[in-house]
Amino acid sequence: MEKIICSDDELSRLDKSLADAYRNVKTSSSASPSILGNQRAWLAARDKCPDRSCVKSAYDKRLDELRACTDSSGVTIEILGTESPRGFEELLPMSEAMKALLAMYALQAGTGCGSSSPDRGFQCALTQSLGFRAQCSDEQLRLVRSWFPSGIPKLAVGTLAHKTHINEPGSLEALRRICYTSQNTASVQWVWTTLRVQEGKNGAVLIDAKGASYLRGSYGNFRLVTEYRIAERNVTVVKSQDLTYVCPR
Repeated sequence: MEKIICSDDELSRLDKSLADAYRNVKTSSSASPSILGNQRAWLAARDKCPDRSCVKSAYDKRLDELRACTDSSGVTIEILGTESPRGFEELLPMSEAMKALLAMYALQAGTGCGSSSPDRGFQCALTQSLGFRAQCSDEQLRLVRSWFPSGIPKLAVGTLAHKTHINEPGSLEALRRICYTSQNTASVQWVWTTLRVQEGKNGAVLIDAKGASYLRGSYGNFRLVTEYRIAERNVTVVKSQDLTYVCPR
C-alpha cells in the first residue's frame, strides 16, 4: 500500500493531510477517544482496498471524520475555473458577486475566527481576506443583502440555530442577529473547513462546502453542495444537497 500511495501525487498529499489532521485531533483538548481509537481500524480497511479509487475514497471519508472532531481555527478555500486554482491567500481580486457569495458563507459559520476588540471588532480569517474591516461589519452585511435581495439561503450547518434562518428580505440588523460571532475557543461552534468553488458558464457557480460542528462535547460535520446562478445584480440557489456525519463519542 505504501508504494501505491508514494507513487501517486494526489494520494501522497491526502496521506500528509490525514497525518496532520490526526495529529491535530490527538493534541486537541476536545479529542474524542473513540475517534482516535478508530485510526488502526481505518488503516486496516484502507490496506484492503482493491484499487486507487477505493484508497482515495477512504482518505476523503477519514479526513472528514477527523476534521469534524477537532477545534478548527481556519478554512481552506479553492477557487476553480478556467485558470489555475486559486488558494486562500489569492482570493482577491474577484468579482463582486463572488465576494458576496463568500461573505454570505462567512456570515453563517466560522472561518478562523479569533478575538474581538473595541478598535478592530470581531476578526475572522475569511472576512479579513475578503477585505472587510471585521466580521459582521456593515460593509459585509450590505454586500450580502445587495446580492441576495430576496434573503440569504438556508445553509443548514449543524442542527440548531442555523436551521432557523429565514429566506426573506431583511434589514442589516436582521442579518447582524444571525451573523456568526463565536470565537474558535467557544463551547458551541459551527465552522467551515473547506470551501471548494467551481465557476461555470452563464453565471453558474457550484460550492462544495465542508464544515465541523461542536456543541459542548458533541461533534459532527456537515457538507453542503450548492449550485448558484449569478444574474445581473442577484444570486439565486438552483439546488442544494445537505450531508451530515455524526462524530462518534
